[in-house]
Amino acid sequence: MPQAHENGNTKQKIEELRNSIKALQNESRQASIDRNSLVQQQKAVRKQISTLISETQQLRKTRDELTSEVKAEKGKRTELNSQIKEKVTEIKTLSPSKKSERNAAQIKYEINRINKKIETECVSFEKEKQLMKVLHGLEKEYAAAMKEREAFAQKKEVSGELGNIRKNADQIHATIQEKAKLSQESHEKAVTNSKKIDELIKQAEEYNPQIDEKEKIFNELNSKLDEQFKQLRALTGEVHKANEDFRKQKENANKKTLSEKRAEVEEKFKKGLKLTTEDFLVMQSSE
Repeated sequence: MPQAHENGNTKQKIEELRNSIKALQNESRQASIDRNSLVQQQKAVRKQISTLISETQQLRKTRDELTSEVKAEKGKRTELNSQIKEKVTEIKTLSPSKKSERNAAQIKYEINRINKKIETECVSFEKEKQLMKVLHGLEKEYAAAMKEREAFAQKKEVSGELGNIRKNADQIHATIQEKAKLSQESHEKAVTNSKKIDELIKQAEEYNPQIDEKEKIFNELNSKLDEQFKQLRALTGEVHKANEDFRKQKENANKKTLSEKRAEVEEKFKKGLKLTTEDFLVMQSSE
């Protein structure tokens, strides 16, 4: 009876250990789930950091390229502004200080009229001298009018060139403004990203103590599980040994009882007493 009572206590301890192990396994599983969840969250943040770093590098590259292009465009604009100044100066030199009252066609008509008069009409010597004097003045006026016409044509041509240069300069200026704007936007976006990266790096680092804590809990629970599994194996071994000992004791007891019964049957047989069915079974088991 004491052995049976002790065996019952051991089985109760085994049952308690199994319940404890099951509870520890659930806690360990939950700790592992919590840790893995934190690790995944940290990985997501680090992926954001990696994406932002790549984007920021591209933004800085774009900014530098645009800044270089703006510098080159400004050089072109400076050259065009110099050309504009030259053309404006040239136009001023082509502008006459005093404009003729009559155009070249009118003067030419008057010259032709006087020449025809001299050639076809009989005029006195004094009159011819007067006409020749007028004619000489008209020819000088005509030369000045022709020079004025040529200057006007040149001025028109230079003004056209000036207009084209100014148009190109305006286009380059608009390009400079647009590229400078895009360069500034890229710079500001890169600065914003850099600040965001710093915040995310800090956020990712904040996961480390949480992950370490879950890892510590997980390891502690597993250590407890290992210890309790050892205890369970030891108690199970004790129960198995106790059962084996009990089986051998019972087997030995059965053998002893059978031997005693066989001796009784043999005694009855020697005395010529009637044997029962049970006596025959005892005889058969002995065989």
